[in-house]
Amino acid sequence: MTSRAAPARIVVVRHGETGANRAGLWQGATDTELSDAGRDQVRRLGEVIAADPPDLVVSSDLGRAVSTAEALGLPFETDPRWREADLGVWEGRPFDEIMRSHADDLAALARGDDIALGGGERISGVAERTTDAFEQLAGRVGPGGTAVVVSHGVAIV
Repeated sequence: MTSRAAPARIVVVRHGETGANRAGLWQGATDTELSDAGRDQVRRLGEVIAADPPDLVVSSDLGRAVSTAEALGLPFETDPRWREADLGVWEGRPFDEIMRSHADDLAALARGDDIALGGGERISGVAERTTDAFEQLAGRVGPGGTAVVVSHGVAIV
């Protein structure tokens, strides 16, 4: 009987809540800070992670993700490939406004079309860079290793 090592385990978490999240704004690659509720969320996440610390923590280089990674209380590195999508003209605008003014683009996105989000980054571009980062990370932690990635909503879908 051959013994097989467990595969790498990669835990992907989204940053804590920001003021922009609470206000219903599209953030994208805009650098925003955690809200009080977000700081509480990441404090609690840090407690959970501390019970079974990973071998490696990697974060997007955007402030809300870095603040989340810092709250884990472990050494971490940043990798811009885990950044949120650049949402072009949608960044900083309310969800309901984008739903009204860009309904056709959102319908195309819902169909799975590869659109440039707000004239910014295409979904395929986000998928390509995060897939590359994921595969490289899995190789780094190796069989039986664990990594935590702190990223963003679109980037981790």
